[in-house]
Amino acid sequence: MARIRSIKPEFFTSLTVASLLVETRLTFIGLWTHVDDEGRCVDDARLIKAAVWPLDDRLSTDVELDLKRLSESSLILRYKVGERSYLAVRGWGEHQRINRPTKSKIPPPPEAPEPPPTSETTPLPPVEIPGRSTPEPSHSEPSPQPHTQLTEDSLAERNREQGTGNREVPPSAERSTALAIVPAEPDTAQALIGEWIDHCRRRPPGQVIGQIGKQLKQMLAENIAPADIRRGLAAWHSKGLHPSALPSVVNELMNAAPAQARPSTTDQRVNAALELAARYAAEEAS
Repeated sequence: MARIRSIKPEFFTSLTVASLLVETRLTFIGLWTHVDDEGRCVDDARLIKAAVWPLDDRLSTDVELDLKRLSESSLILRYKVGERSYLAVRGWGEHQRINRPTKSKIPPPPEAPEPPPTSETTPLPPVEIPGRSTPEPSHSEPSPQPHTQLTEDSLAERNREQGTGNREVPPSAERSTALAIVPAEPDTAQALIGEWIDHCRRRPPGQVIGQIGKQLKQMLAENIAPADIRRGLAAWHSKGLHPSALPSVVNELMNAAPAQARPSTTDQRVNAALELAARYAAEEAS
């Protein structure tokens, strides 16, 4: 049974949502009206297609792709209990205030791991921060995190993104092409994306953000150190390369041969004097 739900304005400026296709965003919104009062439903693309796209030509396979993208973006959690598949909208209790909620007939997830925190601060409507339901859901919006200043050669760490604004920098703002961020929260792909976007003159297109996000997630999944990824991201950003070149730049910096120490001028002169003395001694001996 479809239900009335609320949506916050921050949904439309969320970087996480902006990286998704428009159809996937609509499927996500439609899910809110389809899930029960605890944010759960049966994970079956055919049923969700019938509920969310009843009059459109979209196929259940299209909806399955939407669900996969939403899961990869940590907006929903897909899980199994026994042989049955279910899904839950992450952070449901924190962003939906429901009057007299009906107890869910669907079992909760066996485990509810939190998705990585991200680089922005305003919560996305019924998602973003998983598994932390509270008796009195808060609808207040936290103040934005401060951002550090750019430098040419330092690179550190900071965090948090899901569900907030477009941080476009005015064209008149002067920014360095190198990134340098001081860490504030755990390292995640979304955090790195947020840092990169914060230091762009204008907000990059959603497709580029999505490509960079996939590259960062893959490298973090391979246990590449976030510090190495940040160094590579800074170098890639300064060169203006294609997103597909990012892993190569990270690898180049990670595995670069250490520079050979160059002897000082004094050492060079002392060595030359010793060689000359040895040569004179050899001539006198002969």
